[in-house]
Amino acid sequence: KLNRQKRLENLKGAFTLDQKIDLKNVSILLVDDVSTTGITLDEAAQALNQAQPKQIWGMVVAKR
Repeated sequence: KLNRQKRLENLKGAFTLDQKIDLKNVSILLVDDVSTTGITLDEAAQALNQAQPKQIWGMVVAKR
């Protein structure tokens, strides 16, 4: 029951990238079961983007 701002604050920095995994030039598909604001996919993509993947795609199964 969090609004968009509270969700953003709640997930800020929630995802980190293991530097042992090489994702350079790799295509990534992120899947989220339910999207309310899109912040979860956005935060995960920002963390993955540090590894310089070729592309990052997001897919949502259901929208709330």
